[in-house]
Amino acid sequence: MPLIALLTDACASRASTVATPWKPDDPATCVDWKESPEEALSRERTDALRAPANRELATLAHCTKALPASEDAVAEWTLEIEPDGTIAGVRIVGSTLTDCRPLECVRTALVGRRLPVSPSKEPSKLAQLVRLRRGSVSDGDIAGVLQRLARPDVPKTCAEPGASITGRLPPAEIQRIVRTNYAVFRRCYESALARNPKAEGFLSVRFVINAEGRVTLPRIFATTIPDCDAVRCVRDNFLPLVFPKPQGGIVTVVYPIMFSPG
Repeated sequence: MPLIALLTDACASRASTVATPWKPDDPATCVDWKESPEEALSRERTDALRAPANRELATLAHCTKALPASEDAVAEWTLEIEPDGTIAGVRIVGSTLTDCRPLECVRTALVGRRLPVSPSKEPSKLAQLVRLRRGSVSDGDIAGVLQRLARPDVPKTCAEPGASITGRLPPAEIQRIVRTNYAVFRRCYESALARNPKAEGFLSVRFVINAEGRVTLPRIFATTIPDCDAVRCVRDNFLPLVFPKPQGGIVTVVYPIMFSPG
């Protein structure tokens, strides 16, 4: 075949590729976090407590009776559970509430209650994502609660330092360092906007800060953004971040970020 024909075929093929319309990804296919055997065992232990813990939510309606009728709030908290099933503490991770009294009521009501004895007979922690309306506290939709808590305008009034972090490193310091990379994360998102001007949503990156303060194992924990290339770009740009050395070992973080065109 003459060379000119080869060049023509190549150009025709390239033109065909460019003409192919971009299709959004299913956000579920962008998630690349998988449980380790240890994490799976931990989840199995806490899953045994999740249903009885969620049943306790129905008893907390009195804590929200003073909420405005129009209020539709969400919150995330962590139950600290003793081996005998006693709830020893409730740590508020985040909430859309600016008045913390309903959450203080929840804490007072739950501490001291008994859940089933842990199969492992070891202390455990159980995260709950909840919806709070007047006269109602209920189990919330995971993606919906996380997306609302990831918004930059969410008040920090009721959140407790360190509640969402498993090691010993000040959450404010983690937030400060991650925010230094927001311009890079934004460029990743802008690549999604170039393909789809309506692209928006949140993503949560799960990563480990090792004993030297270096980021390891960044993974997409959850996302609603329908563009895996942009999502993975954000994930990969967590790797260069350097944090202070944690006290007492490693720190595991799940960090949510909200993206919108505005």
